[in-house]
Amino acid sequence: MTGREAPSNLELRANIHKRMHISSTSPGSRKHAVNKRYNRYAVGRIIEPVTTPVNNAATKGRKGKISNKNAAAGTDAANGTTSNGSAGFSEVDSEAALKGSLTPAGKPTADNSLGLDIEANDVGYIATVQIGTPPRDFKLLVDLSSADLWVGGEDCHSEGGGCGNHVFLGAGSSSSFVDTKQQFQVTYGSGAVAGDIITDDINVAGLDLKAHTFGVAAVESVDFSSDQTPFDGLMGLAQSTLSQQQALTLVEALAKSGLIEDAITSYKISRLADGTDSGKVV
Repeated sequence: MTGREAPSNLELRANIHKRMHISSTSPGSRKHAVNKRYNRYAVGRIIEPVTTPVNNAATKGRKGKISNKNAAAGTDAANGTTSNGSAGFSEVDSEAALKGSLTPAGKPTADNSLGLDIEANDVGYIATVQIGTPPRDFKLLVDLSSADLWVGGEDCHSEGGGCGNHVFLGAGSSSSFVDTKQQFQVTYGSGAVAGDIITDDINVAGLDLKAHTFGVAAVESVDFSSDQTPFDGLMGLAQSTLSQQQALTLVEALAKSGLIEDAITSYKISRLADGTDSGKVV
């Protein structure tokens, strides 16, 4: 149906071998695919596969390695890659999963657009906006299934003490910061935050939004507070009917203020393995 060449008998056996011995939290596992949005600690824990002969004629003695010089395509059971790139978990994805770092996006050429950095191996997509007076860069995870914007507060704490090596917002760093003293709490698939609803100035894609209503987290779960989490907060872009803060989303507020025509967003999502940096939200 797809026009791809059928896998060889060797490839099929090798993929079965890999699935039998892959860790439940390794890159490429089903559990990792389900929880990858917020379960930061599931990324990169790879268990070396047990050596099991797959095909005597095609098996070398090296642990976990399957190769056959006469085969059309070989499969590396240790890292899940295939020599012809037709299946498995690629080396570039595996390396990114282990590092968990950001691959920066190129600068968008279109107006009203933010570049989307790639987190690890396509785990998430992160935009940078400027918040406060003076404005400072905050990296925000873009989430299409929630409608709340929040960043860590200056008094933020977590189970391990502070909230990690992130950028924080409060009256000490922003002269336009106003605390409404109203509280909010958001619980995600894994991870939660709680804090105060505030107003402060935000610049998004060159558009200045004054006194926008959003949250600063006083408490973060370790999913967000860890030093390994490469963002400072979360930007929910679903409709505000889902907002736990009962506030307009950033895009709705931009439209209400007349800075954009309508509360409409579009996305271009880049895959790390494709080697492009053109991901963006418009």
